[in-house]
Amino acid sequence: MLTMGVLLIPIQIIALVDEPLLWEGPAEVIGMVLCGASGLATLGFLLAKIFDTSRPTTIKRPWLVLVGATMGVLSLVDPLTSPMMVWRILAAMPIVASLHVLFLGRRMLFPSLRKP
Repeated sequence: MLTMGVLLIPIQIIALVDEPLLWEGPAEVIGMVLCGASGLATLGFLLAKIFDTSRPTTIKRPWLVLVGATMGVLSLVDPLTSPMMVWRILAAMPIVASLHVLFLGRRMLFPSLRKP
């Protein structure tokens, strides 16, 4: 879904330039792609930390990871609330995967959960 959004960005920019009064649609698509990309980058960062087993580490600013993941989920709210079941399923899959990655990194994000 993110790849399709990235492919639509040039068309949305052209539509934004051609019809500046109809800015809401292109701005929504561009915003959804940017939020999705930031969420994907955040989860990629967390996965890299999870797979780096050379040293146990904590993340210094866990709220940034949570904000990035939330931004990624926010980009999926529109398809998640769609009346078509296919869009709901396609939007729920990355959300579930994101929750899983956050669950795997819970001890890095919240060091108080770490066992003594």
